[in-house]
Amino acid sequence: AEQLYQYHPRNRLEKTVTLFSAIRNSGRLVSCQPGDFNSLNGIRVISMFWVILGHTVLLTMFPPVANPTEQQQAMQAFSFTIIKGGEYSVDTFFFISGFLATWGIINQVGVHGLSLKRYLLLIIGRWLRLTPSYAVILFFYWQVFPFISNGPYWDDVYGLGIANPIDGCK
Repeated sequence: AEQLYQYHPRNRLEKTVTLFSAIRNSGRLVSCQPGDFNSLNGIRVISMFWVILGHTVLLTMFPPVANPTEQQQAMQAFSFTIIKGGEYSVDTFFFISGFLATWGIINQVGVHGLSLKRYLLLIIGRWLRLTPSYAVILFFYWQVFPFISNGPYWDDVYGLGIANPIDGCK
């Protein structure tokens, strides 16, 4: 097996085929270097697919495509527990975010030490990193979203039963 892991492809076809080799890649998959969190990428991808699956299935359960009889049968099936459990996949994003933020803070404190000034700089840096994207989302929901509404089921599905979704925020 050691020789297979050290195999060096001779041409482009062999290189392409060895990219999918479980024997060759297993060593890289289980290797661990300090500060390397590539395994979190796998968790993130699986969780992302789970969130997409849940949203895809749940969007088909609302009008105009809902079939109440079939919907009830589907929700009682054992296989639907994967969809029901999809809400927990979002927790993995919270875990990854908290873990990486804590790791970054620990590294900063280890290098520079902890002082009031360093603590305030960490908080301000995080605020400056997160606020612009949040502001864009708020602006979109506040100024753009009301103008894209259309269709007979808009208020029931997206408007939360009110004519203007922004009115629900007041």
